[in-house]
Amino acid sequence: MIVTCPNCFASYNYEQKEENSLGHEFKCGECSQEWSQYSVHKLEGIDNRVVKTEPKVKELAYEEYLISLQSENKVFSAERDDPALRKVSARLHQSSERLKETKQALKEKENQIKAQNSSPNFYSVLGFSFISLIAVSFGALYLFSGEIERLFPNSTYLITPYTKWVNTLIQAVDEFKILFVSYFF
Repeated sequence: MIVTCPNCFASYNYEQKEENSLGHEFKCGECSQEWSQYSVHKLEGIDNRVVKTEPKVKELAYEEYLISLQSENKVFSAERDDPALRKVSARLHQSSERLKETKQALKEKENQIKAQNSSPNFYSVLGFSFISLIAVSFGALYLFSGEIERLFPNSTYLITPYTKWVNTLIQAVDEFKILFVSYFF
């Protein structure tokens, strides 16, 4: 018999040993959910008719249905005092509480992962800042090269080749832009 956890849907193979039992209590190995799994066994009759030996299963299912209605305050009867119904009610309440706890834990874990992924890494920010500072420095050096040469006349041998290189780079980018626009548009 395959048993499936009602919380996380993990499946387990279970070989039932008692032919006359109504079912078995299970605990999921994945999420620790506990539940009762009812089983219906069939026996061959003398005249080869199939006879259901567990009519109590339908009664238990109906009792669980009544408990769910009672929890919604739809049914008020003396059945609330039945110890079997109280046991079923307690089991249903425990299962629903564990399901809520599991869902809450999953939400917290997802939020934690989102927070880790959304916050930038310190070294990424530091690297980006350093690269940006270098780019701004080279841009300022190009833009203010004339003023720097006037203030520091000895720096001409460094600034002149740099400005020529930047002008060549700007010209190459402009040519590429013209080529790209003419090719695609």
